[in-house]
Amino acid sequence: MMDYESARKYIAEDTGCRDAVLKLRLQALQQFYQRADGYLKKGFLPELVEAFFDKKVEMLKEVSTKSDMKELLEVSKPVYNGNRITPSDNRFYVEEEELMLWSLTSLQAPLKDIGYQRYRELFQKYLPAQAQQIW
Repeated sequence: MMDYESARKYIAEDTGCRDAVLKLRLQALQQFYQRADGYLKKGFLPELVEAFFDKKVEMLKEVSTKSDMKELLEVSKPVYNGNRITPSDNRFYVEEEELMLWSLTSLQAPLKDIGYQRYRELFQKYLPAQAQQIW
């Protein structure tokens, strides 16, 4: 995972953005770093947390408005389309975060079949070696 200071420097490299946008980006970086740290403290695999954090840091470069920032800061929750569970249409969606959310949800109560299928799909996609041992 990109450490916080390296990520801050990476964000600050964009000399073409306004000071207000840079300030928003740095505030969001702090939130992502805290969220990633929380996932690590809950025991999530570092490679999943790193993927989430690194993708969000990259996406910060695309943010230029408050509405973009609001969308970027949203947790990557899926949607139910009547047939199956899919990623939302948020362009800043990160499936690794969704996988961690499914894991947290499964600790609260058993997942319904449709949720279990989505969890398994993501698990197999991002953790294939572990998935082979389980399924």
